[in-house]
Amino acid sequence: MSRYHVRRRGTNRIYVDRRGRGGRAQTVLILLLLAALIIALVYMLPSYRMQQEEESLIRGRLLSECEAAVNRVQRLSRTAGSNSTITVAEIRSYLYAMDVLNQTHQSLTGRQLIPSSQFASLYGLIETYSSQLLAGSDTGAMQTAITAALQETYLLVQQLN
Repeated sequence: MSRYHVRRRGTNRIYVDRRGRGGRAQTVLILLLLAALIIALVYMLPSYRMQQEEESLIRGRLLSECEAAVNRVQRLSRTAGSNSTITVAEIRSYLYAMDVLNQTHQSLTGRQLIPSSQFASLYGLIETYSSQLLAGSDTGAMQTAITAALQETYLLVQQLN
């Protein structure tokens, strides 16, 4: 059925829109809203792409820092030595970098990639290892605990990518 109906006036035929006067206004309003939607999408898509790039960069950097920390833990010796304190400092710096990246991501998106309790646990293990190293006691058990905790963190970071 057509939306137009025929109204006759004498010999002339007049086609009248059944929707009435408001029909044209609705059409114009719909076209304006559609144009506004298209313009909004044009401006929103680049920001969405940038957000995805930012997230992939942070995840990649987290993975890199975590791999470096795991490599450094594997280089720790089980006896006290000057290299061990330097290696512990490097491990701390990698953990700190990961923690800062995690906090930055939380500031930007509102969610953490890695729970902050994981970092607190790692910091505690590193501190205990460092104090045992300075005291000259056996650090084998702590080194194993640090390695296990870092491997767990590494698995968490790998699952993100």
